[in-house]
Amino acid sequence: MHLCSFIALFFLAGCASIQSSLFDMGVASERAQSGLEGHTVEIDERPIHYLERGGEGPDTQTLVLVHGFAGDKNHWIRFARFLPPGHRVLAPDLPAHGDNALDPAVTYSITYLTDALSAFIDALNVGPVHLVGNSLGGRIATELALAQPERVRTVSLFDPAGLASPEPSDLDVALGRGENLLIPTTRDEYDTLIAISFGDDAPELPWPAPAVLARRYANRASVYRKIWADLGTEPNDLDSRLHQLAPPLLVVWGEQDCVIDVSAAGRWANHVPHAEVEIMAGVGHAPMLERPEETAMLVDAFIKRANR
Repeated sequence: MHLCSFIALFFLAGCASIQSSLFDMGVASERAQSGLEGHTVEIDERPIHYLERGGEGPDTQTLVLVHGFAGDKNHWIRFARFLPPGHRVLAPDLPAHGDNALDPAVTYSITYLTDALSAFIDALNVGPVHLVGNSLGGRIATELALAQPERVRTVSLFDPAGLASPEPSDLDVALGRGENLLIPTTRDEYDTLIAISFGDDAPELPWPAPAVLARRYANRASVYRKIWADLGTEPNDLDSRLHQLAPPLLVVWGEQDCVIDVSAAGRWANHVPHAEVEIMAGVGHAPMLERPEETAMLVDAFIKRANR
């Protein structure tokens, strides 16, 4: 390698490292503003990373926030900021997501992930909780509420997975031609992921966030491909069981969702007649990221109604 090429690569690597450090500092600042602290808890001899904010007052409610596929606990930082201080907030990384390591011997099925969420709640010894989930996290929250309704006070779902949408989404179309837009390996593919994930109210991602996140997605692509494959190892029979969901249910859907089309919201309402359904104009697949204050207030008001 020529000396000039080596020097160029050295500075490019240094730039990427500096960008990553700046990004992590920004995330730490955002966490601090939301009163969230990072912790770990051992489950089956594996550390599970999570964020926590303690509640205040005698009527503290515990909310467990569950992110989606290829997401992490940081997706809830700004949402948590707008929750009243009376709520205790727990936001775990799902197994093999975020700061949690992949175990190649594990099959990351819906059952495995649901059991892991249950074990996380057990490990922290919290009573009945309010579950809040986005996308895959919504499916997992639903499964836990179906299996152990006595442990769940309410369920709030943002664009949940689990029921096929009557109208195909952009992701459905891409999957049909063999492309998984949720697992980017280049900057262009990352930009496509952002385009299908958010609507008109996409959150701002200041420099150097897009570059850092694109690299991190690419570095974890093999992990996400395994998880995606593992998620398909069990038949999806939620259609036949969802009517059994007992806890109060709030379903919030972004009208511009290109990952799971908004037409799926009607199916959730049909299966669970007591569900409250809110469609958000100008919003895509992650309402809690796109409108954190509004969605936090929706969930808080829903919990208050359920507690009456």
